[in-house]
Order: sequence, then C-alpha cells, then structure tokens
Amino acid sequence: MVQRDYILRMIEQLGAFVAGIVELSRRGKYQEALALVDQGLLRYVGLSARMVDSLSDEELVALLRLQGGGASGAPTRRSWRSWRRCCARRRRSATRGRRARTRTTTSTAT
Repeated sequence: MVQRDYILRMIEQLGAFVAGIVELSRRGKYQEALALVDQGLLRYVGLSARMVDSLSDEELVALLRLQGGGASGAPTRRSWRSWRRCCARRRRSATRGRRARTRTTTSTAT
C-alpha cells in the first residue's frame, strides 16, 4: 500500500509540473516555462536540459536505461560511470569500424 501511495504522489507531482509548464506557455512566459522544464529534468531525470541537448538520441536512451537511480530517479555515481564506459566502448568500436572501411576503400582504390 505504501508503494502505491508513493507512485500516486509521484504521478500527482508530475501532473502539477506539466500543468505549470502548460500554464506558463499559455500566458506567453516562455523563458519561465523553459526554466521550469530544466528544473523538472534535474529533479525527475537527473539531467540538465543542456546535457540532454548535447547527447545523441542513442546516448540519451543508453543513459536512461543504465540510470538505475534512487527514489528521485536521479542517476547514481555508479550509473554515470557505467554510462561513460559504455559510450567510450561504442566510440572505440565505431572508430575501429571506420578505420577498417577507410583502409579497404583506399586499398581497393589504388
């Protein structure tokens, strides 16, 4: 029963958050609405809007999957490290693949 109450409370908070953004937008207070979005991202997801904008779609999905945060949903230090290692491995393997394709392309071209 406690878990259900917690989930309902979180849904209510999220609903109030979204309603606040919609109301500010309706009034034309776009900067305030964006600031509220940034606060909500930090509170509910643990990421700033700037960080979300800087990530590719794949990186954002990978981070959210690995997140495993606490009650607030914010990422733990461990999940950040896991995510960074995962992204670094992907970049290395993508770079190796590009190098191999470049070598085969240049060797067949000559």
